[in-house]
Amino acid sequence: MIKKDHKVQLKAETAVGLFVLASLAVLVYMSFQIGSLRFATHQYSQYCLYSHDISGLNKKADVRIAGVKVGWIEQVTFEEENQRVRMCIMISKKYHLYADASAAIRQNGILGGKYLEIVTGDARLEKLPANATLQEPAEDSISMDILMKQFNTIAGNVQEVTEALKLSLGGTDGAQTIKELMNGCILVTERISACADSLDRVVASNEENITDTINSFKAITQGLQEGLPELQQKIGQISNAIDRDFNRVASQIEELTPSLNKVLDSYVKHKGFVIKHKLRLF
Repeated sequence: MIKKDHKVQLKAETAVGLFVLASLAVLVYMSFQIGSLRFATHQYSQYCLYSHDISGLNKKADVRIAGVKVGWIEQVTFEEENQRVRMCIMISKKYHLYADASAAIRQNGILGGKYLEIVTGDARLEKLPANATLQEPAEDSISMDILMKQFNTIAGNVQEVTEALKLSLGGTDGAQTIKELMNGCILVTERISACADSLDRVVASNEENITDTINSFKAITQGLQEGLPELQQKIGQISNAIDRDFNRVASQIEELTPSLNKVLDSYVKHKGFVIKHKLRLF
């Protein structure tokens, strides 16, 4: 009897031990999954960046590039002097950041957790070394409080507009005004329809004239297109003739220039002789 009780006690202790080991295994697995335990830090590079507001973003939060998880937030500190938050992040060495890299705080849906989205920058620029600081500050997170305040403001404006419409259009007078507006819209629609019918009849009755006019315009256009090269040729011939005659006249003037110069010189000499002769007489 004592041996049987001893066997039962051993089985209970074994079961409890196995349960404890299973619980520890689940705890370790969940720790790796949520990122509370990190043993392969040598495979990651550390970078730092600054932000003025990281509401909802905590230490160990995911760091992603284009939605892909590439690391986590290692350290978060507040700098009282500069009134800003300094974050140190760990990113897998498989991914590179460049000189104009930047970051933004994002959220998984409306109720999901927040994470840090990294924009790697232009690959043509210099790569950022490990422990470097991103030049661009991280975009601040969107606060739900601010969104709710804006929503309340918009709702209040909509309510004011609704009350104004209710005051202006409510009651018997408002109903009569709406009825008059509807009747006016119906009357305008009927007149537009009548004008459209009249225009259709005018077009139908003058369809042949319109077609003839269009054909005549096409014929004139075609005639201009056919006669344009000939006109250009004639203009070119006239221009060549004018150039040729002008060159000939210019050459003739150039040939006559020495003779004209001689005549002018002799005239000047003769005039001077006459003037001197008259002066001697006096």
